[in-house]
Amino acid sequence: MIRENKLKYLISSALIILPSIVALFIKAPLGGMMRGAWVFTWLLPLILLLVHTGLLILTRYIDHVKQNKKIENIIFFTIPTISLYTGAIFIAIILGLKVDIGLVVGILMGVGFIIIGNYMPKAERNRTFGVKLKWTVANDDNWNATHRLAGKLFVVAGIISLITAFLPSTVMFIILTVQLVVIVAVPTVYSYLFYKKAIETGSATEEDYATDNKFSGKTVTIVAISILSVVIIIGVLVGAGGLKFDFTDDALLVKPSFGGGIELNYSELEDATIEYRDSSVDGTRVMGYGSATLLYGHFVNDEFGNYTRYTYTRGKASIVIYTNEGVIVIADKSTEETRAIYDELVTRVNAND
Repeated sequence: MIRENKLKYLISSALIILPSIVALFIKAPLGGMMRGAWVFTWLLPLILLLVHTGLLILTRYIDHVKQNKKIENIIFFTIPTISLYTGAIFIAIILGLKVDIGLVVGILMGVGFIIIGNYMPKAERNRTFGVKLKWTVANDDNWNATHRLAGKLFVVAGIISLITAFLPSTVMFIILTVQLVVIVAVPTVYSYLFYKKAIETGSATEEDYATDNKFSGKTVTIVAISILSVVIIIGVLVGAGGLKFDFTDDALLVKPSFGGGIELNYSELEDATIEYRDSSVDGTRVMGYGSATLLYGHFVNDEFGNYTRYTYTRGKASIVIYTNEGVIVIADKSTEETRAIYDELVTRVNAND
C-alpha cells in the first residue's frame, strides 16, 4: 500500500510528527515542571509513526483488495489525526492552558465513530477495514448486510459520544464501555445469524462461505503475535511499574519505571512551600501515565489548575510542593514512606539555605 501511495504516506507521516516540530518553537511556562515532556513531544509521535508504517505494510501483506479512495484515506489518516489531536492537547498543556481531557476525547471518539459508520457500508470485502469475521470475509452478502447494520450502530454511538462528552468522566467512561460492547457484539451475532439463515433457507451453501487461502497460516501467525504482543504490553503497563525516590547531595530524583521523571533541586526549592497532607490529591489526567499502580504526568483539578504529579494510586498521603513554575505532587506507596520523604526533603532544603 505504501508503494502505490508514496505521496499520501509522506503527507500522513509528516502530519504525525508535526506536533513535535511545533513543540520545538514553543517557550512553555510549564517547561520545567515535567522533565519527561519529551515522551509526549517526541517519543509518542515516533511510536505512532512506527505503528502507522507497520499497519500499512501489514495491510498490503494480508489484503490485496483495492478500496475506494475514501476508505483508503481513513486507513492512511486515522493515526495522523490521533497524533495531531493528542499533540494539540499537549501543546495546550505546556502553554499553561486548562484542558478538559474527557471533553476532547469524547468529541474525538464521537466524530471518529460517525465518520467510520458513514463509510463502513461502502467498504469492499477485505481483511483490514470493517467487521472482519469468518462469515463476513467469506461472503459478499453477509459482508454487505453486516456492515449496513454496523454503520448505523457506529453513527448512533458517535452521536451518543458527542452528547456524553459533556458529562462527568466516570459516566462517559461507563457509557463508552457499553457502546463498545454493543458495536462489537451486535454485528458479530447478526453476521452469524445471517449465515445460519442463508444455509437453512438454501440461499447459500457452505461452499459459498468457504474462506479462500489469502489468509495463510503465516499471516495468521503474524496477526496473532501482533495481537498477543499488544495485550502483553498493555497488561504490563497497567499492572507493573513503580516510582523510585533517590536523595542525592543536590536534589531529590523521582524516577518512574517507564521513563520521564523529575529532579527537585534543593536550591530551587528554598522559596517553595512544601506541604504534607494526610490525604491523597485528586485530579484528572491530562497527559501522562495512569495505571492501577501509578499516576504521573500533567493533571488538573479545581484546587491547583494544571499541576504535575508522581504518585502511587493507593497512597493515602501526599506531598504538595508550590513552586514558581507550578504545583508538584509526589507520594510513595504508604503514609509512612511518604512522610519519611517529606521529612528528608524539608531537612535537606533547610540545610541548603
